[in-house]
Amino acid sequence: MKKHLLILLFSCTVTFSYCQIWDSIGQWNSDVQAFIAYNNSLFIGGNFTNVNSAYTNCSFTATWDGTTLTPNYDPNVGGLGFVDFAIYDNNLYGAGTSSSGDGGNGALEWDGTTWYNAALFINTNVNALASFGGRLWVGGEFTSAGSSTSPYIAMYNDTTYAYTNAGSGFDSYVQCLQVYKNELYAAGGFTKSDTATTLSIAKWNGVRWVGVGGGITGGISAMAVYKNELYVVGSITAAGATAVNNIAKWNGTTWSAVGAGLTPGYNGINTVTADSTYLYVGGDITAAGSDTSVNNVAKWDGSSWSSVGAGLPNEIVYSLYSWNGTLYAGLLYEYQVSNANRLRSIAISSLTTVTGATSPSVSSAITIYPNPATDQVTINTGAVPLANFSYTLTDLSGRVLKTGSAQSSIDVSALTEGIYLLQLQNGGQATVQKLVIE
Repeated sequence: MKKHLLILLFSCTVTFSYCQIWDSIGQWNSDVQAFIAYNNSLFIGGNFTNVNSAYTNCSFTATWDGTTLTPNYDPNVGGLGFVDFAIYDNNLYGAGTSSSGDGGNGALEWDGTTWYNAALFINTNVNALASFGGRLWVGGEFTSAGSSTSPYIAMYNDTTYAYTNAGSGFDSYVQCLQVYKNELYAAGGFTKSDTATTLSIAKWNGVRWVGVGGGITGGISAMAVYKNELYVVGSITAAGATAVNNIAKWNGTTWSAVGAGLTPGYNGINTVTADSTYLYVGGDITAAGSDTSVNNVAKWDGSSWSSVGAGLPNEIVYSLYSWNGTLYAGLLYEYQVSNANRLRSIAISSLTTVTGATSPSVSSAITIYPNPATDQVTINTGAVPLANFSYTLTDLSGRVLKTGSAQSSIDVSALTEGIYLLQLQNGGQATVQKLVIE
């Protein structure tokens, strides 16, 4: 018996645009908080222990190769699971908690099978990891890390297996770390490092932490690099002397606003990531610039804001990551709303972008059935002659599986169960339909 899939549909209705479709990947029993690409797979971290009810021992991580989801069971991992990842010296580290009683919090190393307690001995939560200058940098809410005495941040050496001081540390917690223009930036709730004023953001100069353009007024939740500029998001009202609306960018010299900025709901703006085309932000977002249709996730192209597909209504986006042409969103499982349609059991979604042109009159006339299908799918193009169309069938990674002149029915019996995209083209117009095979 093939499993039925929950489907979210988004039709493209603008000529020569991108068609963007959100899909669910699994049903998770708690938050998905972090992603990273490593060894041709996407590592997924959070405080979940169950996926799809079948995997009951996930131990807070799983891997996704684009087709198959694999749980990573490891009794060494406990606490609240993983909140960040980094690749250091070609090895994968996760900011997590050990359950084996040998040091508590720290950076756990993945050996291909289990999480190894290589860099623990931190007295409370770790929020962020970054590889920089031949060391693994660890930031968080701790005041000591092994023999290091620099509060809230430390450096780890995988040769000596020891933490060392990262300057004088800070006067409050570190939330995130980011490498930009071969320099390391730290952001969080701090205002000083030793005698230097570092309002919410600081830069490592090789010896000590220094301020960044007058700092940030408000709190920073995440950072990302896009088109050679450093972007910060959070509850932000000013960057240096520049008034901003919850997002700002730094070019290495000056701060700037990002359009009209972002309007958050109660749960704020949590995450930011980028690919070569767009900067993506996620959280509880009611508007991006003047666009009020974003539904908690939005994209910036360097000059204007727009929605990402139909967005993720009734959800809170906790984490975002772009991998192999797909945008992945980890969702806050515990968020409660009085909406029966909320996808409360789904904590990951992915966005696949398909280039094409479409016309509302053409797309509204086309139907495909049955959907889900097993052996054959029938195409009905309404008043437009079927002979005018060609078709292309792809998987979600964009790999072409079938192509040719459109027929009244297409044989899909050789396809494995899953989600596919059927593009029908008529001259300069096209429509993309999602097809589920069970």
